[in-house]
Amino acid sequence: MLIGIDGGGTKTALVLAEKNGRLLNTVKGLGSNPADIGLEECENRLRSELDELLRGFGGLRSAGHEGLCTPRQPA
Repeated sequence: MLIGIDGGGTKTALVLAEKNGRLLNTVKGLGSNPADIGLEECENRLRSELDELLRGFGGLRSAGHEGLCTPRQPA
């Protein structure tokens, strides 16, 4: 499965699809721009929206979500 997230200042749109492009679920939520709402609120919103997107497909735990909305660690 593939997850697409388009997060901005006014809305966040999420899609869940199979590799062949077949759409499985969509969710729309509040804006998720960390410059506007801070990293903590960004993470809270994305976790909630991802949980809703993946409900019925194994949930967040099966998707692996550690490091969501946090800066990348140096390689």
